[in-house]
Amino acid sequence: MPAPRTGLACADSREISADTPASLPLLIRFDKFVAGTHYQGLTELALRPGSPVINEEHADKLLGGNGVLFKADAESSFTYQGDDQKSYEEHFKQLDMEDSRNLAPIITFLKWLDGADSATFDAELANWVDVASFAK
Repeated sequence: MPAPRTGLACADSREISADTPASLPLLIRFDKFVAGTHYQGLTELALRPGSPVINEEHADKLLGGNGVLFKADAESSFTYQGDDQKSYEEHFKQLDMEDSRNLAPIITFLKWLDGADSATFDAELANWVDVASFAK
């Protein structure tokens, strides 16, 4: 069996420190709970700090005014915690459309993510995430 592919981006290791959790990469393991689970041949995907900062103007260009942009830091919990928006306020900052203050889109996504089995995840992820740009 060939070794699984891993999607990684380079980061300056001098800037990564366990003393600064926000400097650590976020590792997404598709096979953590179900052996053999992968997405487009990847079993792991590492998101590294230092990615371009997305501000409201850039978000508007990306989303064309048809979406809501949220920001989470390394200490945020990317888990479904029920439908109460107050459970998420400390974890997600809404960067655009701030007058709406509506966390329902992220809650709906996390609920889907929490309940999706491997086949559902593989079949429906592109409905939630721009996979091609996310995986770059």
